[in-house]
Amino acid sequence: MNTEDKHLCDLTILIPALREAQNLEILIPEIEKILKETGIKHEILIVTISSDLETKELAQKYNINVLEQVERGYGGALIKGFETAKGEYIVTMDADLSHSPLFIKDLWNNRLNGDVVISSRYVKGGKAHMPLNRYLLSKILNFFFKRGLSLPVSDISSGFRLYSVKTLKGLSFNARDFNILPEILVRVITEGWKIKEVPFVYTPRIHGSSNARVFLFGIAYLKTFYTLWGLRNSIMSSDYDDRAYDSIHPLQAYWQRKRFRHITDLFSGCGEVLDVGCGSSRIISMLPA
Repeated sequence: MNTEDKHLCDLTILIPALREAQNLEILIPEIEKILKETGIKHEILIVTISSDLETKELAQKYNINVLEQVERGYGGALIKGFETAKGEYIVTMDADLSHSPLFIKDLWNNRLNGDVVISSRYVKGGKAHMPLNRYLLSKILNFFFKRGLSLPVSDISSGFRLYSVKTLKGLSFNARDFNILPEILVRVITEGWKIKEVPFVYTPRIHGSSNARVFLFGIAYLKTFYTLWGLRNSIMSSDYDDRAYDSIHPLQAYWQRKRFRHITDLFSGCGEVLDVGCGSSRIISMLPA
């Protein structure tokens, strides 16, 4: 990703688009119209494979930059876009018209409320209009990842997001399919950045056939769960101490609570105390004001 401190524009719209020319013909003018009205200095990046000539021709028609992804899959497309983006913020969205360009304004207006802003189908006010099998799989996967990884996010699989570029600096990703979506969130949360969800109404794609095959989508997520669980529960996670206090693992909770009691007993009645390097530990809340 672009790690320069100086940004050439305010916002990069990043669109992975595999043979989506028919939808892009509708989407690009709508995005340009909305961003022109808001006055946001922006760029649009389309990422596709080298053989997708129709998408390239359409992008050329609208003078849009096209990137050829080097690595496979949806994840490979995002990584290529992150590396190239010139904006201070990046909005990622699908090319299939399931993500309304009007909602870009909602994401933009919430940019100061979170370092990553997610268009969420599963918070109050959000909805998902999709086939029942896909809806159930999505709900199950999101619940499983939310609980299993202790994530403060209801819609982990939403790809319609706004990122502050600073949150992506220095991060590397292993996933190359749709499982990059939970990986990004876990790595961002591990670094201590804030996530904000905004209610969003999801509508099905209009043209083309979905590239997010339902079962392949689920398999990709499950393959990456173990790796993310290890990262989420390592001492490298910014909120490790706080979560360990309420851990479902008896030994971890016992050790953390014993440590908490021992340290708070030590500084009890000592007046002001400087606590250095304890992360998000509950010890901080017990320090004298």
